[in-house]
Amino acid sequence: SSSSSFEWYPTDLDEESRKSIEGYIQDGKLNHVGVQPPLCLTLDANGIKETETLSILFPEEEAASTTSLDLMICINMIHISPWGATLGLMKLAGERLKDETGVLYCYGPYKEGGTAVESNLNFDKSLQSRNP
Repeated sequence: SSSSSFEWYPTDLDEESRKSIEGYIQDGKLNHVGVQPPLCLTLDANGIKETETLSILFPEEEAASTTSLDLMICINMIHISPWGATLGLMKLAGERLKDETGVLYCYGPYKEGGTAVESNLNFDKSLQSRNP
């Protein structure tokens, strides 16, 4: 059982990635950080597409409370996904993050001032080649 004071809901579109996360959970390597079973998550301009994922993350009894999350983390998505996915992420963050204290943390190989370090440019090319 988890001794963590929070719940972590990992999501990924890729089934193999979710299986990998599930393997870590089953091995007990993530018990201490409150990791829940991984969920499939696809975003479009309206938000989360999978109704099952939506109902797990935001059960009906919490539906009235639209600001229930302390933190949302988005890693390596914005730069390779359709623009509608980014719009959906921003919509979801606006609806579900706690007012004043909620944080949306986005990580990826973003360019700053029109440039990026070579390793990030190479990583970006690799991701794009896998998902054109």
